[in-house]
Amino acid sequence: MPSIRSVSTFAVAAAQAVLGLQSPVARDTSLVGQSATCNNKQLSCHNKTVVENLCCFNSPGGSILQTQFWDFNPATGPDDSWTIHGLWPDNCDGTYEQYCDESRQYTNISDILKADGYTDLLSYMNTYWASNTGTAESFWEHEWGKHGTCMSTFDTKCYSDYQPTDEVPDYFQKTVDLFKSLPSYDLLKAAGIVPSTTKTYSLASIQKALKAGHGKKVYVGCTDNNELDELWYFFNVRGSIQTGQFVAAPPLTDSSCPKTGIKYLPKGSTSPSPTATTTTTAPTSTSTGGPFEGKGYLNVITSGSKKGCIISGGTWYTTGTCAGFTTTTTDDGFTLTSSKGLCAVQDGKLTCAAGVTEGSTFSADGSDLSFNGTSSFHADAVPTGSVQAPVSPALIPKPPDWGPHISISGFYILDSPNYTPAPELQTFLNAGPPPVYIGFGSIVLDDPDAMTELMFEAVKKTGRRVLLSKGWGGMGAEGLRNRVPDGVFMLGNVPHD
Repeated sequence: MPSIRSVSTFAVAAAQAVLGLQSPVARDTSLVGQSATCNNKQLSCHNKTVVENLCCFNSPGGSILQTQFWDFNPATGPDDSWTIHGLWPDNCDGTYEQYCDESRQYTNISDILKADGYTDLLSYMNTYWASNTGTAESFWEHEWGKHGTCMSTFDTKCYSDYQPTDEVPDYFQKTVDLFKSLPSYDLLKAAGIVPSTTKTYSLASIQKALKAGHGKKVYVGCTDNNELDELWYFFNVRGSIQTGQFVAAPPLTDSSCPKTGIKYLPKGSTSPSPTATTTTTAPTSTSTGGPFEGKGYLNVITSGSKKGCIISGGTWYTTGTCAGFTTTTTDDGFTLTSSKGLCAVQDGKLTCAAGVTEGSTFSADGSDLSFNGTSSFHADAVPTGSVQAPVSPALIPKPPDWGPHISISGFYILDSPNYTPAPELQTFLNAGPPPVYIGFGSIVLDDPDAMTELMFEAVKKTGRRVLLSKGWGGMGAEGLRNRVPDGVFMLGNVPHD
């Protein structure tokens, strides 16, 4: 499964301004502040009441993940070792925050570590914390800026006599210490699971081998080609990240690998081409290998790009960990189930809950989720931060004979019973990659007034721009444009990153 490795340049100027107060290379290490001393430590994600001292209790990100990569092509790190991805603070419900402090988006991790005397740590990181898409330095900056700044016990107020960047060595040292305590390659090898271009392994055998070293199940990540490439070890922490006790915890999300046929490729190799026997199905199986079979994620595609995903309650979330969904085949399609329960469209909204007694029937439109003939869904607005947005199926289904070249994420402008695109629409499409937009035509309703009302209600819900076919009475495009925030999207079964 692809993983986020893009390096953020957000707030670089602010970070450099902080460091500019004193050159890290010239630091007096005798002035380095000490992290908080913690008594009466509580285990994160297990508190019954609100904990006020967040220097000794990580919140809201109380589920700590030590994440590892198996980069085989291009390869990083030694051939007989996994490499470090990062140390992440997920919220106790599986969601997460990111980039929590603009002023601490540091851009010179190596200099900070050298200045504080962590040369051995830096040398180890250069070997075992490498990027296969850019420089190690930019990778470290990204991991600290996105995840480290969201750990409450690394807050500047948690250090006595705080000096800028005091918390940075603590984050990287703890990440490396945890990584060393989780020798994934050796754990797998002890169970006979070694890199191979010919063998495949089961998820159960991999989980068993890793659980022997960790104590709990581990999230196991695979690429689209069923190639093992990532592990997430979950912990809760009693006390601070810096000095507390890490207690193994079960994963908050389902593994993305299949139950069988997992490839664990040697570094430097590529996935072998499938042979005729690899596509043969068992006599008892009717699976076609489609995009909505077994377990997976529901990722949100808006304006052609992935933006968040659907979480366990059926709402759209852009800053959290995706929920795992399981499909169950029915006569007409399939049902969806999350950890909260069956999923159904109730009162026009997608809902997954224990109280849902009869799940809605969904189908696949290519790689997109479809309900009642439409693969388009909408929300009142794109959610940000901790906001979760309810989602609803689009009001008008996609016509069955609409050409694939006019497959758009949203509603459809129809101009005749033959579904010929309106000239305005065709011009808009020819201008370049289209944004998502909505529109209606006489094939839907013959009454212009009723059509205008339906359009107005849709625009209020979707907030997209409108293109109108010629001849519409009532409210025109200008009167409908930009009424509410952008919010039309499609649900696509694509890999989580």
